[in-house]
Amino acid sequence: MESWGGITVAPEFGWMTTKLSMSSQTLEAKEATTDLMVMAEGANYFGKKAQFGVGYGLGISFALASSIDGQKNDISEEPIGIVPRVSFQYRYASNDKLAIEAGAGIAFTYQSKTSSESGISIKVVRNVLSLFADTNILYNFTELFGIRAGVNLNIPIYASAKMSGAGMSISPDYSMTGIAVSPYVGIAICY
Repeated sequence: MESWGGITVAPEFGWMTTKLSMSSQTLEAKEATTDLMVMAEGANYFGKKAQFGVGYGLGISFALASSIDGQKNDISEEPIGIVPRVSFQYRYASNDKLAIEAGAGIAFTYQSKTSSESGISIKVVRNVLSLFADTNILYNFTELFGIRAGVNLNIPIYASAKMSGAGMSISPDYSMTGIAVSPYVGIAICY
């Protein structure tokens, strides 16, 4: 087993504190979220027996549930998140069928939502840069097909927000701290 590409499906459970500052006001909120992440991803190792490689992925996240300061939040208009990521990978393969992988890297989440209030269109864009760590077990049923199971941890390190509409644009001070955990399963095509 040299490299693989596949599809992963995972719930993502997040516990975040967000701060939004405009003018002299600062709003702080504690959020608990549950998202569904669907990710096309893969890892390329530098040779059949190599232990080190590069991981990559492009995913889409959908909000399933959310609460802010303990109050249930309406998710019907939550935007879809687009999530590209890259990582450095380590693999320990005990044989040709079983490998344990670990990776660390960066992920970027982009969300955009446009809504209309009193005939005025308002667009809100949120960007989050996160460090992530991942560990999984890859089991190959055949030379070409395998299954992966593992867990992914995300910690935001930078966040920004921008609101625009009616000819104006506002970029408030926006920050996010916390952690998100994603247990996952996925299929892998090995090559």
